Amino acid sequence: MKTKITAILLMVALSVPAFSQIPGTPYKAPAPTPQKPKKYCDECGIEMHNVTYAYQHHSWCPYYRAQYGDGPVTTPHPHHHPSTKQVVAAAAVSAASEALANEIANEISRAADEYTANANKTYTNSRPGESNGKYIVGKDELSGKIGVFNNFTHDWLLKPKYRELKIYSLDAAVAKNKKDKYGLVNCYSGNEVLPFEYDDYNVYAQGKMVALGKYTGTEKKPSYAERKAHSVWGLWDTKGKQVVPMEYDSIKYSEVSYNSGPIGSVFVYKNGKVGVLDENGATVLPINFNWTSNRLKANGTPFITAKQDSLYGLYSATNGAQIMPPVFKNVRWTPFFITIQHHKSMKWGMVDGSGNVVLPFEFDDMIYMTPSADAIKALKVPNRLCKASKNGKWGVYDHNGVMLLPHNYSGNDADLNKALMLIPRYSFAHYLRSRAEILVRTKGEFETTSEFEARQKDQNLQTKYIEAELANADKEFLAAQLRKNALDLVLSPYDADASCFTITTPNLPTNSYKLVVKRDDARTFKENFQTMKAAAASTIKCFIDNDAFAIAEMTFTMPDGNVIKYTNPDTEGYTDKIFPIETLK
Repeated sequence: MKTKITAILLMVALSVPAFSQIPGTPYKAPAPTPQKPKKYCDECGIEMHNVTYAYQHHSWCPYYRAQYGDGPVTTPHPHHHPSTKQVVAAAAVSAASEALANEIANEISRAADEYTANANKTYTNSRPGESNGKYIVGKDELSGKIGVFNNFTHDWLLKPKYRELKIYSLDAAVAKNKKDKYGLVNCYSGNEVLPFEYDDYNVYAQGKMVALGKYTGTEKKPSYAERKAHSVWGLWDTKGKQVVPMEYDSIKYSEVSYNSGPIGSVFVYKNGKVGVLDENGATVLPINFNWTSNRLKANGTPFITAKQDSLYGLYSATNGAQIMPPVFKNVRWTPFFITIQHHKSMKWGMVDGSGNVVLPFEFDDMIYMTPSADAIKALKVPNRLCKASKNGKWGVYDHNGVMLLPHNYSGNDADLNKALMLIPRYSFAHYLRSRAEILVRTKGEFETTSEFEARQKDQNLQTKYIEAELANADKEFLAAQLRKNALDLVLSPYDADASCFTITTPNLPTNSYKLVVKRDDARTFKENFQTMKAAAASTIKCFIDNDAFAIAEMTFTMPDGNVIKYTNPDTEGYTDKIFPIETLK
């Protein structure tokens, strides 16, 4: 048999095409093209396939284990190959005969079958220790123990002697010993960071913090529920420094980055209540809340949402100061704003992380909305919008509370995104922002250079200048709308129950007006609408309603001289901002 194996290795080492096959695969006839150079173990000469981790082979290579003190020298496995030097020596004294070739082929096939059958028993690749794949949690097949293998240097960074190993930090990996106790171990030195005396663990913030728990019950083999109900927890950093003492029923950790840097909060649970500590273990919120959120931010301000009894409040994530009292039924948050439902009115409003009211509590619902890429491009605003409903109709606001869409839409995001893309065409707020941006950076026609330079340095001067320049912006906007959009009046079918027609203006966003017409006059009104609407259009008065062009008044004169006038109920309070259409042309 030794002669056969030597001949096999000779054929493989010399890349004899007929038998250069990858272990673990059925025999196939070789391709006629030259084979790529193959890797072989320096100790026993076996081919190292390119998908094989080095320690997969080392774990049962007798030469390797003897050399590095992992086991005694053993008789080579019948399917292992001698070293490269032995192959060269064999090549000098042996020749592959035709008769032996068939036996070699059979031997390779049998070895390949055995390799395939045992391949999955060689090692366990549980979890990469680092994203570059340099370190791998591996299982030594002979001992059944787990360690950390360096896949670049092909040796063990941490000797395999644990039952379980989770690498979140090489400075302090979570390990389980043979007594089923957890501890922390430094993978570089092999030294214990924390002793093996804990029964459970949680790792937070990419390994920055490790929570460890001890079972305090009496069951010898407690269930998960039993262990959870009767354990005490503490918190440590990766250097083994205890941050939070072992006196809590549960611990959670959260970290969020802000403009001033990352801020970490530790949520501690005891007797059904929860409180908040900072990363040094100091109290931020006492343990008397029913629930707390992860730390959040709105407009760059870190805060915590906490529930007391059945109501929510907002608190500073840095010192626990109350931002808003616990008087809210529901809270929804984003990185840019918070929407809150008041427990008395049940209406929603918007606040920032400092508790400033951005939108009053007058909405039926408010939900964070992600605008489409096309809408963002058209608006030139970041991805931070909120859709809000009033009386079943939805509008859209930005994080500063500026209305982008009036409350004329369904809550469907696709419809809202289509409307958002038209904002530059219809929105008065957008018109003002665009004009203001130009005024801020542009010298005025009747402004001296020294005046322009002075307001660039003084915000008060800048504000006064822009306000003066935009004093007639509403009238200018309405005139611009008429220039861009044809004002056409379209009559919808008569509603006999409500005694009214609906008149729409298809080219404008605010385009639905209820005109009351007695039923006795309705048929005549409809028959003569096309001839009356031209004269009625000249009587139109306009104003800005819900950020868009709207009709305030219009008058229809019937053939018999009867006058039917429309007055928009939303014009209350706009008396000085209503403009006859003739003044806008």
